[in-house]
Amino acid sequence: MADGAQIFRTALAKILAGGGDSGEARKAFRLKVDSVAKRDGCAAHEAMRKVRIEHPELYDALQNGSPASINAVEQPAPGLTEARAAFASKAREIAKRDGLPGHVAMSRTRVEHPELFAALR
Repeated sequence: MADGAQIFRTALAKILAGGGDSGEARKAFRLKVDSVAKRDGCAAHEAMRKVRIEHPELYDALQNGSPASINAVEQPAPGLTEARAAFASKAREIAKRDGLPGHVAMSRTRVEHPELFAALR
């Protein structure tokens, strides 16, 4: 365990200093989860919850070190927002007109107004 503790301390120091990568953050978090699970005799998911509470800096490093593709907010393509708004507006109109739930109104909008659906694709 001495090797694991040393790896943990080294990775944590790097992460807190602003260096390291998501792999190091995952490794440090996982090592701490394993040690808490062993210490408290609990399941891994419970140990993860405890580590998140006891060591928020590890959890933050894990979250902030994730690849951009996971954390990034996906921006819609230009023009897609307007197409979505037009389709949703028509679906609400049909739902109100026919007394339908939203998902059924969207299906009906697709059939009655294929041009609005085509703009979404």
